[in-house]
Amino acid sequence: MYHVHEEIYNDFRTRGGFDDKKDNEETESAGFIASLCHQNYRKASWLVIYIVIGAQMAGVNIINIYTSTIFEAIDKNSKGSDGGLTAKA
Repeated sequence: MYHVHEEIYNDFRTRGGFDDKKDNEETESAGFIASLCHQNYRKASWLVIYIVIGAQMAGVNIINIYTSTIFEAIDKNSKGSDGGLTAKA
């Protein structure tokens, strides 16, 4: 994934998209309160918060955490049978 970002960055730089003077200056980062309340960051910050809360309430995280354990158990139980992901009647 990093390589893709690097290619995009280099392509943008070669087209003159970046000002070299700005690249050398230190950039100021937004604090916690500014990221929630400042006009430039408010919408994106609250959207991310709502998405994370929604994912947590939907239970997606528990599946992500235990996926490897679930599939290892299926693999162990399916040894010698016709398959591990079949419906049992």
